[in-house]
Amino acid sequence: MGWEQRWRKRLEQEGVATEETAQAMDRVDPIYIPRNHKVEEALAAATDQADMTAFSKLLIILTRPFEEVEGNEAYAEPAPATNIPYQTFCGT
Repeated sequence: MGWEQRWRKRLEQEGVATEETAQAMDRVDPIYIPRNHKVEEALAAATDQADMTAFSKLLIILTRPFEEVEGNEAYAEPAPATNIPYQTFCGT
C-alpha cells in the first residue's frame, strides 16, 4: 500500500475529511519556496551578466509565498531531474 492510500485510510479512521485536511495544509504550506535551482539561476544572472531581473522576480515571488500567481508555475516546481546530485556550499 502506497503512502497516499495509508494517509487516506488514516484520515478516514480519524473521521477527518480529505478535503478539509488539504485546505488546512494549503493555509500553512507555501506555494513558493526558495528552491536551490531558482536561487542559483538568479545569482548566476546577477553575477555573470550583472542582470538583476531574475533576482528581483524571485524576491517578489518569495515575499508572498502563499499567493498563487499565474505565470509563476516554474517557481513552484521541483528542480529538473539530473544524474548529477545538486550540491550547495552552505552545508545543505
